[in-house]
Amino acid sequence: MATEKQDSSRKRPPNFRIEIPDKSLDTYGELFEAQSSICNGKLKVLKRTTKGHVASVRLMCTKAKSHSYLWSSSYLPNDGFLVNHRICHAFYSSGLLPVHYTFVNGAGIGCITNERRSKFFRKYKEHAENESVQSVDNAINDEISSYDDLDGINIMTDVRHGWRENVKDITVVALGEKTHKVMDCEHITKSQDKVAQRHERLGTQIMY
Repeated sequence: MATEKQDSSRKRPPNFRIEIPDKSLDTYGELFEAQSSICNGKLKVLKRTTKGHVASVRLMCTKAKSHSYLWSSSYLPNDGFLVNHRICHAFYSSGLLPVHYTFVNGAGIGCITNERRSKFFRKYKEHAENESVQSVDNAINDEISSYDDLDGINIMTDVRHGWRENVKDITVVALGEKTHKVMDCEHITKSQDKVAQRHERLGTQIMY
C-alpha cells in the first residue's frame, strides 16, 4: 500500500490566530510609519493579551523603550471588539447549539466567555424578535394587497422537525398563497403536548 511521506522539516503554523478587520490593519500601518519616521528601531511584541477571538498587543521599540504602543482589533463603543461581535453573530445565526461553541478550543482561535456570550445573546434575541414581528406584519400586508376582491386570504402551512424520529419539537410555518412570504410561525414542544405526532395539528390550530 502506497503511503505519503510527511516532510518533517515543515513546521506547523502557530495555533493562535488573530482576526483583524481592514480598519485595524490601516491603523497598524499608520503606527508603523509613525515609528519609522522618528526611530530606526524595530517593533517587537512585548506582551499579548487574548480577549475572546482577538488579541491586544503591546509593541515596543528595540532601541527606545519609551516607544511603546498598544494595538488590537477594532473597538466598539461598548468596549467590545468588532471581531468578537461578528463571531457571535455568525454563531447564533448559524443555528448551532451553545455546546457546539467548544469547537473554538480545538481550532485555537480564542474563546469568548459565557458571560459575554449570554449578554450578546440577550441583545441579539431582542433585535431578532423585533425584526421577525416587523417581517410578518409586512408579509400579511403584502398578501392582503395582492387580492383584487378581498373576502379573506389563503395560506399554506408546512412543518419543520427538530429530529427525524420521536421529534422533540417542531416549527409550523404559514406562507401566503400568492406571495409565498412567511405570515406566521409557531414553535411546538413536548411541554405543550407529549405526543410528537400531534405537534403539527396543534401548531396549525394555534395559528388559525
